[in-house]
Amino acid sequence: MRKTFVILVIIIFLLMGIPRSVAASDPVDEEDRLTMTPDGLYWTDDMRVTVNSASDTIPQITVDKFHDAHIFWMRDGWYYKKFDRFGNALTKEKQINSQSVSRFLSEKVVDIDSNQDIHFVWVPGGYSGDVHYIKYDNEGNVLIPDMVAVTNTQSTHVPNMAVSSDDAVNIIYEDYRYQCEDINYNKLIEGKIVKDAICISNDVASHCEFCNIACDRYNTVYANFGSNTGSWVGAVNTEGVHPWPSQALPITGSYQTAGITCTPDMHVHVAWFESGSLYYQRYNQKNIAVPEPILIDQGNLGDHTVWSDLRNPGIATESANHIVITYTKDDLVHYK
Repeated sequence: MRKTFVILVIIIFLLMGIPRSVAASDPVDEEDRLTMTPDGLYWTDDMRVTVNSASDTIPQITVDKFHDAHIFWMRDGWYYKKFDRFGNALTKEKQINSQSVSRFLSEKVVDIDSNQDIHFVWVPGGYSGDVHYIKYDNEGNVLIPDMVAVTNTQSTHVPNMAVSSDDAVNIIYEDYRYQCEDINYNKLIEGKIVKDAICISNDVASHCEFCNIACDRYNTVYANFGSNTGSWVGAVNTEGVHPWPSQALPITGSYQTAGITCTPDMHVHVAWFESGSLYYQRYNQKNIAVPEPILIDQGNLGDHTVWSDLRNPGIATESANHIVITYTKDDLVHYK
């Protein structure tokens, strides 16, 4: 999980942007934390988030429009702390609940909306059960208290969440309520469930698992998931309807997944590992591949088996439609 956290932090700081006036206006100690690489990107040095003799695990991070980072992690419950882009703490750490999560956490359970409010989902106990939801303001104060966003039906587990541009909370998850195992979808608006248990994977196979989520600017929700027939991208629109058939990715392994994101120009971007190589491909809004898969890198890229914490590369986008991909190679973190 430590490598996963490093990858997430690198993506965040790559996309923040550093103004040209940093050296002139910021204090010396902040300036000293910045290093500019030959390609013009600014990096900070490593920053310790917590100081605790017990284990702090399963970090989650999101960033607001002010470039402040909001970090959640598990100790004897979920904790929260806020940092500016130089790593200076803006709040003290605060425990936000006492629910224990020990394993099988999905890759994205925190996101931020247009008002800079923070949305957070989790399954108490870590694997299967009701999916809980809570909403905080930018300082970590509760706006919508703990509620059940997805009722546990036939082993509901591993939720992924993304806030769309209409500030709706979109949750995909796995359970067995319809077939052997499906990828299902719920939608919340201001704490009210408006779409419940819509199956995304029913046009692919009766057994699908592992899932990642992304939303485009018109609030179409994309879900990448694995099956015994390969890796797929399905979608639902704002009404909870499939706008087009699910699309198979060119991944040969069963139940493999891909990192997925959307750019403002409405394209969907996926990146995945296979056979010691890292690949990238772009799709249009209707899930149709635009270029052939592009080989990004190959070599000692680590353990990317289905059950690995690092089974997917990190991928993110920014307003100019650029894509950043991060991954480990020879135990070092790389980006392209």
